[in-house]
Amino acid sequence: MYKKITESYEHAFCISEEGLYSITVKASCERENDLKAELDGKFFREIPPENKPQYYDIPPTWNGNELKGTTKTVVFVLKLSAGEHALKFIPRGKAEITEEPKAALLEKRSLVTILGNAQSQNKNRQPWITIALVDLPLKFVDATVICRKRFLDSDDVKLIIDGKVQKNPDSNWWGKNWLWQGRLMNGKTETKRVEPNLSKGVHYIEFWSDEMPTLEKLSLGFGAENCGDDDEITDPIKVSDEFNPLYVLKDSAFVNNSSMNEEDIQAFLDSYHKVRDKNHISKIEFEGKKSAYWIKKTADENSVNPRLLLTKLQVEQQLINGEESINSSKDQLDSAMGVGVLDGGIVLEEFQGFATQLLNAARTFRSHFDRAKNDNFTHENIDGKSLTLLNASTYSLYKYTPHIEGAELVYKVYAGFFGTNDLGGPIQEDDKTLSFKKTAASISAILIIVLGSFFGFYKFNNQKNPSVAGAYSYKNAVELGDGLSLFSSLSISSGRDATWEDGLYCGFRFGKKYEYDTVLQLKKGNLLIDFVQLTNPELVMPYLSHEYTDWYNPVDVDSDGKKQEFMVAEYGNCNGNFVSFLRYNKDDKRIEKIPIVVDNQQETTETYVDIGSESLLISNGILEARYYWNAPREDKPTGFYRNYYSFDKEKNKLVWLKEEKE
Repeated sequence: MYKKITESYEHAFCISEEGLYSITVKASCERENDLKAELDGKFFREIPPENKPQYYDIPPTWNGNELKGTTKTVVFVLKLSAGEHALKFIPRGKAEITEEPKAALLEKRSLVTILGNAQSQNKNRQPWITIALVDLPLKFVDATVICRKRFLDSDDVKLIIDGKVQKNPDSNWWGKNWLWQGRLMNGKTETKRVEPNLSKGVHYIEFWSDEMPTLEKLSLGFGAENCGDDDEITDPIKVSDEFNPLYVLKDSAFVNNSSMNEEDIQAFLDSYHKVRDKNHISKIEFEGKKSAYWIKKTADENSVNPRLLLTKLQVEQQLINGEESINSSKDQLDSAMGVGVLDGGIVLEEFQGFATQLLNAARTFRSHFDRAKNDNFTHENIDGKSLTLLNASTYSLYKYTPHIEGAELVYKVYAGFFGTNDLGGPIQEDDKTLSFKKTAASISAILIIVLGSFFGFYKFNNQKNPSVAGAYSYKNAVELGDGLSLFSSLSISSGRDATWEDGLYCGFRFGKKYEYDTVLQLKKGNLLIDFVQLTNPELVMPYLSHEYTDWYNPVDVDSDGKKQEFMVAEYGNCNGNFVSFLRYNKDDKRIEKIPIVVDNQQETTETYVDIGSESLLISNGILEARYYWNAPREDKPTGFYRNYYSFDKEKNKLVWLKEEKE
């Protein structure tokens, strides 16, 4: 319990930098009592508005007659300026704020994760979580939910957006209002996307709970309006429509994910379909969806122009026009964007598949675009030439394919498809940089390399950030035989001192803000066969504890007497970690996660453990995972528990044995 109130209470908090924030409030009310909150004097009312405004019985408030003493979480998502802010709580009767409100800075991305790993109290079809968006659009909602089948009454989750219940098409009439249902899911995890496509304004996203479901992950798609500093873009003025290697594509065009909708993309692809072409990209379905769907989806999620993705499909594999586009082969489609295709013809299976190629390509483009300013728009080309580029989109193009001929090919194909309005070109001499003619004369020509760049290889071999000072790193190789080795690399860096607001998130008021970056590679000699890159979120700690590094050491999970497996934190915060175990699969010749059979006989690939090396122990073939349970119920009080697992060699899996309370 944080604070019980019977009269107005103001909670002041300070924001150190301007940005998009989530303000999380957990509170409860008994029957005949209510609570509302105002943020910096802004009050909330019903959606859609009625003749008589409602300020209490609305989604971002706490209605005691509905809650009956249970806790509800309200997350306000909005842009805040640096400085002092205030949450004002106004009760009608009595209310309890169960935890201190938390402010968290969100990344400026088109897709933002708001919540994760939130389990409901035992509720009976009651409000659970509300997200209140303030002056933001809402393109789509991605929610990953776990619902278990229980005796008499199973877990269920309802989703309501701006007062409209999202219907379940797979259920009969009485279950239509519950989008996730335990009787159908039986403990499985399901991710659903809802696309309300709402314009900028105030929007409410409600989750109602029956029994004890878990919201594993909630992400919201805002579109380009929230991506980077896209609203502050000013493009250099070009003087003619010619190729300039320092200014290939306008930044405003790069981030314009709304340049084409799915129907526009489909019509564009159809226009290149020939009668004799039975296997053109316009007609093929991938995972039940046409390519236009995947192109638009990845463009929206990363705020990248679908025109650029279409251009790269032609540049990399000639999938749209020309002889190579007629009856496209599986190899062309599986390597559509050139991601994971290395010199020497090596192809990494992890990145194969049309949808996977698009997703990783769009993420890579956007990642390089966002990092351009930190790197001073400077790129060292494959021929050793250092280029200072004029904008972020051109920087991103070179990072993806590091030579001038690749950038020029993008320019030519883009111009042929969509004209030159989106493209850069020569600029005036007084624009503090060289014109195209002077620049072109100073750069040596090199051979065209068609293979495209491998985004992961670049990231873990060449990533630089001058604002982050290294705090700890190590590398570790485990020999597997036949010349194979698993090669782990861990780096922990501290970019700055943690602020008071940073410390609130993890319970520390002082210390450093650390970032983890880990890579596990499978090699044969110097040849990269497979890799997994796992990056934890930021941690705030008073000091760097080397206990955190223990997750990345080799261990013996399968009880064969050899330390050839690795435990890695897939996700971590200052309360605990989701840990997976990775091993080499001899049959598939790749890195894989070890399956884990948990107490309800469901299969997963991760287990939750407390922080610190002693929270996860492996001895004599028994794995012991310690965690803290903070959702008390009659049969399971709050406290530390230990789960025990053993490795079943016949099933080739970790299998749960028992749970004990400390």
